[in-house]
Amino acid sequence: MVAILIFVRLKAFILFIGSVCIVNCVIGLIFTTRAGNYWFNIFNDYAATLSLLLIVLVETIAVCYIYGLKRFSKDLCVMIGHEPSWYWKVLWAFISPILIISLFVFYITDYIRTGISQYQAWDATEGQLVTKDYPRGGLAVIGLLVASTSSCIPLGALVTFIKLRRIRQ
Repeated sequence: MVAILIFVRLKAFILFIGSVCIVNCVIGLIFTTRAGNYWFNIFNDYAATLSLLLIVLVETIAVCYIYGLKRFSKDLCVMIGHEPSWYWKVLWAFISPILIISLFVFYITDYIRTGISQYQAWDATEGQLVTKDYPRGGLAVIGLLVASTSSCIPLGALVTFIKLRRIRQ
């Protein structure tokens, strides 16, 4: 009976992994078309930059100020055999958050100043790069990329909050 349950779970897992691979393959085919560079630039510029800055900022604040720098240092002492020096503690507590916030502010002000509605494209008739406006579909993809990659922290917090609330009741 246990072997059947393991087989059913393994089969579901294999189907899930296969589905993820097929979906990623289809998404990857977009990059092999004549407009592949256009799509690559959209994914490169908008899929990770803002969300990674946000994730790293929240992680730094969570580890240093919510979990606590002293507890984190004790955990590292258990893992590596000695406590991290003051240099690392200053970097984690002050320098890193300041740099990440400044990068985040620079990123936002750069997009406010330059706008996200334009991109560089090669014009074969002129033989040079020209600035073009993103079509509405491109702007929709940009919005979905930014929303999907930035929503992991609030959604994760919401799921954790709901689970903790159910446990308490």
